[in-house]
Amino acid sequence: MPPSKPYPPPLIIPSFRKDQHTHTIILLHGRGSNSSRFGHIFLESTGIVQRLPTTKFISPTVKKRRSTVLKRVPINQWFDNYSLEDPNTRAELQFDGLQESSAFRRGLVEQEAAELENDDDPAVRGDGIGG
Repeated sequence: MPPSKPYPPPLIIPSFRKDQHTHTIILLHGRGSNSSRFGHIFLESTGIVQRLPTTKFISPTVKKRRSTVLKRVPINQWFDNYSLEDPNTRAELQFDGLQESSAFRRGLVEQEAAELENDDDPAVRGDGIGG
């Protein structure tokens, strides 16, 4: 696999109460979206930042990958696939993206867990299939 481009910087919303950071929620966008669109819209439409004032929110943007479904057009997607209706068709297309994006997400979770220095795991929420 060729060397990979870095991921764009994530959208980070610090905890509403600046002196307290007790939890982190990592929000994952769906296929074709990005942290700016999904993260801002989700946070603003739910008012969750005010409801969880000691929670930090992170919304990473996945880098662009060529989409087989869209005739090789580059779009933001965590992994490629051949069929949205049947993800088992040509499942081998998913492997590289799943491996790379899983390592990226795992790194985010590990970084946040170290920052929190407690036994709570960061929560991860995805939109759609995350593809």
